[in-house]
Amino acid sequence: MKGVGKTVSAAWADEYPEYLRANVNGHAAPEKCLVAHLLGDEPAHLEVCNTGFENNVTQRLRGARAREDYTQLLDPRAACLWVQGEDGGVRSDEAFRKLREGEFVFPTLSRALEMLEMDAEEAERAAAALRTHRKERDGQTVRGDVV
Repeated sequence: MKGVGKTVSAAWADEYPEYLRANVNGHAAPEKCLVAHLLGDEPAHLEVCNTGFENNVTQRLRGARAREDYTQLLDPRAACLWVQGEDGGVRSDEAFRKLREGEFVFPTLSRALEMLEMDAEEAERAAAALRTHRKERDGQTVRGDVV
């Protein structure tokens, strides 16, 4: 499998070959490997990145636009709920409170994509493609940053 030793640790792959999973291009897909390792065959979709969220959002956006495949976009609307610092994890009780009480107001997905310099028509096409893609998937989706 391509990508072992680059996108997926070679040592991990040697120890757990039964959890290796690839994307449609045949490259090791760390998010699919993690789901297999944690949940077995349970349908779930993880989105993780190893760079800052803002960098990953813009990188995925450029790639999606170049391929005209919006199904791999990351939703740019986000709230920082948990921070892993040198002293351990820090949960934002205030952010969780705001989420529970509906104080966080996010723009629509298409409007958020427009804020990233997509024109309105392309942003709506991209948002519609992503909504359709998500509806067609089995299981839950979990998105998160790993920096």
